[in-house]
Amino acid sequence: MAADLLDRIRDELAQRAAALAPLMEEHERLVEAVATLTTVESAPAPRRRAARETTPRKRERVERPARGSRASSREARGAIVAALEHGSHTLSELVMVSAMSTAEIRAGLTRLSRQRQVTRVKRAGDGKSAYALAASAQP
Repeated sequence: MAADLLDRIRDELAQRAAALAPLMEEHERLVEAVATLTTVESAPAPRRRAARETTPRKRERVERPARGSRASSREARGAIVAALEHGSHTLSELVMVSAMSTAEIRAGLTRLSRQRQVTRVKRAGDGKSAYALAASAQP
C-alpha cells in the first residue's frame, strides 16, 4: 500500500515536471537575456559628437512582452492547486515550484481565496504563513 502511494506520488511529480519543462526553458532563456543585457549595460558608451549632445533625447520606448507570453490566470490557478495538493506552501515556494512570477501567483491565490478553494494557514513546523487547499477543495 505504501509502495502504491509512493508510485502514485512519483508519477504525479514526473507529470508535473514534464508540464513545467517549457517554463523552465523559458526561465533559462530569460536569465541568459538578463545576463547579456547586464554585460551590454556595463560596456562603455560610445563617444557622441558635440552636436548630438545638445539635441534633446527622445524618450526611449520600453518593449513589453507580447500578449500571451505570460501564463494565463487559469494556468496559474491550476499550477497553484497542483502544488497545494501535496501540502501547504508559502508564496515564495509557490513561485519556485511553478516558475511563474510573484504577481501571477499572488493574483491566482487571491482569486482562489475568493472562491474559497485556498486558505491561509500557519504551518506547525516553522510557523510560517502558508497557503493550503480548503477542506472543500481537497481531492
